[in-house]
Amino acid sequence: MLSDAGLPCIADPGADLVRLARKKNIMIEAIVGPSSLMMALMLSGFSGQQFSFNGYLPREKELRKQAISRFEQKSKKERSSELFIEAPYRNQELLKDLVETLQPTSELSISCDLTSPTQEVYTKSIKEWRAAPLPEINKRPTVFVISA
Repeated sequence: MLSDAGLPCIADPGADLVRLARKKNIMIEAIVGPSSLMMALMLSGFSGQQFSFNGYLPREKELRKQAISRFEQKSKKERSSELFIEAPYRNQELLKDLVETLQPTSELSISCDLTSPTQEVYTKSIKEWRAAPLPEINKRPTVFVISA
């Protein structure tokens, strides 16, 4: 099982395959390579001293916005960076919800298409995000990082 710039088995159905192989005593080996999560954190400019990978946020808009606010408060309280991913076809919707929900002083970094020629990383305060058109990130593998 290979992953392009991601990390198989982290918020990925590959964990089921590894679990099954372990039950059958099949040897599993991890090969060192790029992790989109760590790369996004490094490229964000946010602190890596304390961070959390939170996987996918809820699909329902109100629950997603509640989760965004909760993770923003956690970031503020613990001085942590909070990382998220989303299915690429729902990236634009998550980006809009992040920009609408987070406080103007919080910061948001998005890293798209890491390790590919089309790689783009944007890091701005929410106030700055709100003042400019949002980039088109639909259907692009993206990691979202917030810092409050």
